Amino acid sequence: MNINIRNHELFFAGFYILSFTMISALAVIFSKKRQLPVSSVLLMLVSTVFLTIIGSQLFTVNITDWLKIISAEDSGVNHGRSAIGGVLFGLVGFLLSV
Repeated sequence: MNINIRNHELFFAGFYILSFTMISALAVIFSKKRQLPVSSVLLMLVSTVFLTIIGSQLFTVNITDWLKIISAEDSGVNHGRSAIGGVLFGLVGFLLSV
């Protein structure tokens, strides 16, 4: 079965932002209920989100395409998104901040 969606980049970007916003809001709410320092929670969130974004961008392109991008042969390489890099880097960011 094949489902075609127009402007799928818009949906991806919207849900990408929505997921980070919802998780951040829940983390702040639960930290206030448990009387944890909000500054520590925000630092944890920023480091986790930052590394998640970096990881999701690094692992969307394979090694040979990175070599093409670096050598400026083809700067328009854009493959499907992968969540594994974001999950791994986000986990590292979380563990480093805890």
